[in-house]
Amino acid sequence: MTILSQIIQSLENRDTETLIQSDLPAFEAEKGKELKEMYDLFADSDSDQAIQEVKNQLPVIIKSQSKQKYGERSCILSLRPGQGGLDAQDWTDILFSMYTKFLQKLGISFTVLEYVPDDVAGITHAAIQINGNGAYEVFAHEEGQHRLERKSPFNNKGKMQTSHAIVTVTPLIQSQDKIIVAEKDIEIKMARSSGPGGQNVNKTETTVILRHTPTGIVVRNSQTRSQLQNRQYAMIMLQSELLKLEEKKRANEMSSFAVNTNEQTIRTYDFELQQVKDHLSQYKTSKLSAILNGELGFLLVRRLLSAK
Repeated sequence: MTILSQIIQSLENRDTETLIQSDLPAFEAEKGKELKEMYDLFADSDSDQAIQEVKNQLPVIIKSQSKQKYGERSCILSLRPGQGGLDAQDWTDILFSMYTKFLQKLGISFTVLEYVPDDVAGITHAAIQINGNGAYEVFAHEEGQHRLERKSPFNNKGKMQTSHAIVTVTPLIQSQDKIIVAEKDIEIKMARSSGPGGQNVNKTETTVILRHTPTGIVVRNSQTRSQLQNRQYAMIMLQSELLKLEEKKRANEMSSFAVNTNEQTIRTYDFELQQVKDHLSQYKTSKLSAILNGELGFLLVRRLLSAK
């Protein structure tokens, strides 16, 4: 079962019903129209069976609309603070928790490749490898800015603060990909490793930081206590980033491939209103607490159905 199918099958029936009754771009194509017609025909007589058929067919519809070349691959989801100082660092940590809770609840395999806590609040960087068929298809649309609106806990005046966390998503490189990185093009640094909660994982310098000088791409890995293994995996991360960069260049030349940039606002999470707004689908929900606790499936599927 693909990760997308796993997520859709986990949706509550009422959420699936909300999706099929919505006017989303994926339902404007022939297969989408046929599914809506089937649901309308059988919903009254056998609603449970109709909803199950919708769940079975939604992955097919999303796949038929997809423009992701590497959609079937595993992926690396990275997070870093944007504008907002300590609030942005704290917000990045909250998002890291949201994603990992979601993956844990669904039993999706993942590995924390990097987690860099700040001495005062939150984190300065994190990276998660999400394993499974179709991981990149599902999470590629998370790439961009995630905006937080709340009264800052780091400001004694309690003023409203707008902060950003930036998510990037990269398809994992495979053996058949011809991405060659010359040693002369790499700068290597070492640092001490830390883990979730800020605890010291290793007092020796096992974190490996690679900078690709021609592109300026920087990756870091502290997955294990072995500097050699971390360097090997940091190289995989770098090659994955370069693979994605090559595809973006081809997409810009051909103008036929949907390319996200991290300047795009994905969602706004408003703590004052207890509301989340998805900017692609223009969908709003008051389930802020549930979403931050890992109830992310509905938003992910709705976003995929909204992509053009």
